[in-house]
Amino acid sequence: MGVTKTNAYDGPFYPNGIATSFPFSFRAMSATEVQLIAPDGQPLTGFNFTIIPAENTEGGSVVFGTPPTATQLPEFLIVSVPAFGVGIDLGSVTAFNPRTLNPSFDRLAVQNIYLQDQIDRTPRAPIGGGSVVGLFPRVAADGSWTFVDGTGSQGGAFSQAFTAEAGQTEYKLPFDLQIIPTVTVNGSRLSRGGYTYFGNTVVLGIGRLEGDIVEISVGNAVAEQILDIVGPFAFRDLSPNGRPIPAPGIYFGQGGASLSFETMISSNTGTAETDNQRGLLLLVNETADDGNSEEQTLCLMTRVRTGYAALWAPNTAYALGDNVQFSFPVNAVYRCIKAGTSAVSGPGPSGTGLNISDGGCRWMWINAQAILAKVGIYNEIVADPGGGNAWAQANNFELHAGYKASFATNTELDLTNNSGSDSVFGGVNRYNLYMITDGVSRSTAALEMTSRNIANYAAFWAIHITGDKHAENSVIGIDASSVYGIGFGASAGGAFTPTFTGATIKDGANALSSYEAAGVYGSQAISVSGTAPAAISLSGTFSGWLIYSPQFEIDCFGNVKAKSIAFTDLPPAYADDAAANAGGVAVGSIYRTGSTLKIRTA
Repeated sequence: MGVTKTNAYDGPFYPNGIATSFPFSFRAMSATEVQLIAPDGQPLTGFNFTIIPAENTEGGSVVFGTPPTATQLPEFLIVSVPAFGVGIDLGSVTAFNPRTLNPSFDRLAVQNIYLQDQIDRTPRAPIGGGSVVGLFPRVAADGSWTFVDGTGSQGGAFSQAFTAEAGQTEYKLPFDLQIIPTVTVNGSRLSRGGYTYFGNTVVLGIGRLEGDIVEISVGNAVAEQILDIVGPFAFRDLSPNGRPIPAPGIYFGQGGASLSFETMISSNTGTAETDNQRGLLLLVNETADDGNSEEQTLCLMTRVRTGYAALWAPNTAYALGDNVQFSFPVNAVYRCIKAGTSAVSGPGPSGTGLNISDGGCRWMWINAQAILAKVGIYNEIVADPGGGNAWAQANNFELHAGYKASFATNTELDLTNNSGSDSVFGGVNRYNLYMITDGVSRSTAALEMTSRNIANYAAFWAIHITGDKHAENSVIGIDASSVYGIGFGASAGGAFTPTFTGATIKDGANALSSYEAAGVYGSQAISVSGTAPAAISLSGTFSGWLIYSPQFEIDCFGNVKAKSIAFTDLPPAYADDAAANAGGVAVGSIYRTGSTLKIRTA
């Protein structure tokens, strides 16, 4: 059987967790002369498989004991790796049979195919060097070899100036660009949103005026060198300013915020020469799947399995290596370096020593309490003198016209407590959102929400809390001290006055009472001031009283009952109704005759 297949490998193959057998088509002289190559280019290990070459012919198969999944093995190649020893002996005492040479000739063919594949994947120059003398070999994106002169991406500085013609946008260099060039117009540097490039051509987003000096530089100290997994910046959409936005891909700057780009929402106004955004890392994504999957631009998964430290307790046995923690104000973690029982009483270990006595134990200070935490994402930003406006995080989410999905949210925070232990305020705390506001100088607010809408309401609710079993004690709990517990129009000394077309506070709940005042008050439990037709209006259905206290009550019919009535100003004195009428006392009003109170009836 001759060798007709000239390939040195087959694949890639993509396991799916079902298939166990994968075929190959090249001639293999034995099972030991076939190899499986993993995605990293190394021989495949950690899998149970058998290589079965076809006997005296081309092809064969690789059979796995257990079907590999896409997660275990995303892809692999089946490769020919022939041995190069010659094991033929033509010496014989019998008649010569030419068929005995077939296996050796087949082996030579397999070896030649293997060697040809190796040569095809190496850089080759023309005879005598030709046009590539002095150039550098470079692997292209398709795996082939090219030769470049080292300008730009090999570190050599290059700059070329052009005198623009009216409306000119394209400028050609004498070599293909391997890194992002720097472009200036009349000495002013363009942002990356102002131009793109391909091959040896730089294309400006706006045509230049006749006589403009366009200078293109690569490989110098100010060039923006970017490692881009999908190649140099490619553009697809336009920003609100009409400037190109980078196409999906991963882009890296080289030191500092050297990567300049346009965004989909928060673009600045200005000319094409104005930088919009700069960063060190840019990820641009565009969804491609249908309802089959949830698509994410960045996914981080963290499993916390270490770091637990119990709160220190007196008269407790501790083993060598046990960790204990103290919350604020001690804020420390200690490790037991001598097993024993802690002190019967007292505050426990303190300070930052490395051999702290505590009853029969000894402790070593490890770190601050917060450091034992395990964090999925840690974001740190410091604003120093000279710094401008700063955000530690900014999320911009915009729904465009025609978007119809039934649910969209800027940020979702999920906390599910299936630990088996309930939280205890001040002891064991689990928060879905935890905010701390500190500093020797006063900040404006721990949480600020606003809207720039004028023509229409931006939302149905500014804050909405739902869930029948959401909170056991209080839906909103305030344990802080200030001038006001809740202030309406009280910010900045009343400089901003909100307007409500209904009530400032409306209670439509089912509860034991609508308002309960149970604190210690300096003057009154309820203080009503301001301007209104009535200080308190009662218009509901009341089965017992309108106002009730042990000393004073007004029943649901308006009858008043009081243990005593004291007048700050005595009612006017008249002899009878006629005199009271003459004195201006209205019917139903009170006047007195001596010490007797009377009601004018006529």
